[in-house]
Amino acid sequence: MADAYVRFAEADGASFVQDAAGRWIARDKDGITVVCGALSIAEAARLYCEDRDITPSTNDAIMARIFAAYRPYDTHPAFREGYRAYQLDGVFRRNPHDGVAAQAWERGASAAMLYRRALAHLDAVPADAAPETASPGWLSRLIRTGRC
Repeated sequence: MADAYVRFAEADGASFVQDAAGRWIARDKDGITVVCGALSIAEAARLYCEDRDITPSTNDAIMARIFAAYRPYDTHPAFREGYRAYQLDGVFRRNPHDGVAAQAWERGASAAMLYRRALAHLDAVPADAAPETASPGWLSRLIRTGRC
């Protein structure tokens, strides 16, 4: 997946250089530094793409981007329970928790809903059109508003 981030960053006009300490810097097409101090070119590309809301259209990348929007709840065990509950029962799900666990569970269910919508959006995009050029920032719009 690191190669996909490098490819998308370069397609957006990014250039990568190393500083004197061996850390990677990512600059946009205008020469403005977007990322500095990355330990590898893969990390620099990933951070660049996160800054620009560019996400490779692989299922793993989309899921990771959606989960990152729910930090720190995505680290709670109830988050995964809510995610699985939505996949199994859809909107007919019952939250068995209280307090923070209940919040994590609900956010997990919301993440599953967004993931399902993201996959539906990808299915609607023509196969010959690259999703990043067909509708730039579609995933970030989906995460912020619930609509592509």
